[in-house]
Amino acid sequence: MTGNAQSGDALADALVRAGEALRQTAARLSRVEMAVGEVLMQSGDAGASHFADLQQLDLSTQEVSALAEFIDRLGRRTPHEVTIDLTSAAQPIPLHDLATFLGRRPSPLESQAEDDIFF
Repeated sequence: MTGNAQSGDALADALVRAGEALRQTAARLSRVEMAVGEVLMQSGDAGASHFADLQQLDLSTQEVSALAEFIDRLGRRTPHEVTIDLTSAAQPIPLHDLATFLGRRPSPLESQAEDDIFF
């Protein structure tokens, strides 16, 4: 990190994008939770352990949402003069669309509909 805004990307913007990525993840988790709950109810084979697992999924969704808010607030309170090399910071992320979104290069992630299904 550096104080020279010309040598990298604003850390504040990167944090806000990370918060947005986490919000999108939380929304997907919520949809999965609802779908799994429906399948369990329809299967007639829903035991207590399944519902405990569903509660863990719900807790994970809430934690991701809380982390999204926390990171977003950090980003909004970070001075724009603080910069970071986003290219190297995003390198270890194995998901190309996520790394691209966080590195702020044009990304298919931004144009995808929320209901896209991949097989």
